[in-house]
Amino acid sequence: MGIRKPIEEYEKHVLSSLGWAYRGLKWCELGNQRNYENRVAKEIYENYGVQHVSIDLNGKDGALPIDLGQPVPFIFINQFDVITNYGTIEHVNDQFQAFKNMHEMCKEGGIMINVFPLMGNWPKHCRYYYSEKFVNGLANATGYCIFKYTILDESFYKAPRNVIAMTYIKQKNMFITKEEFNRIGGLKDTGNLMHMGNYTI
Repeated sequence: MGIRKPIEEYEKHVLSSLGWAYRGLKWCELGNQRNYENRVAKEIYENYGVQHVSIDLNGKDGALPIDLGQPVPFIFINQFDVITNYGTIEHVNDQFQAFKNMHEMCKEGGIMINVFPLMGNWPKHCRYYYSEKFVNGLANATGYCIFKYTILDESFYKAPRNVIAMTYIKQKNMFITKEEFNRIGGLKDTGNLMHMGNYTI
């Protein structure tokens, strides 16, 4: 999906609304993204002064080749102030584990900034698509505070490329069980395995 201009603006709005500056934040980027100018996101964030880690199976541009469908190494647990998921988790086959990893890597009081492909849009982009029911249900099930929530629609993306932008604040350490996760609903599994594993597609 990449870090398009409206995603960059959304991210900056989230941080400014919290009163946070980039410099000094411990930041984990899920995926190995590039921005709208084709600049490597890792270089951009490091120039902002964040302590940056990116995770992508492709291992490119300094990303750590870690599978988000498996438990992440213990050294990443409760380590990050900010986790960004800009078109990454929909390419991970094990959705429960991917969301559990994001939760566990985030510090209590930290934020998880997500951009999800909205169900019915981005045809053939990935295996999983998300609804407002799912993103709100995940917050309710986990006890997240929803901080900034919007749909970036055709005013930013020509249809059919709508996305949900959702920022969660983590308020407790324990993640929900797989059974509780599966009961949330509103997550569409297309079964399409063509674009899985390489999180930058």
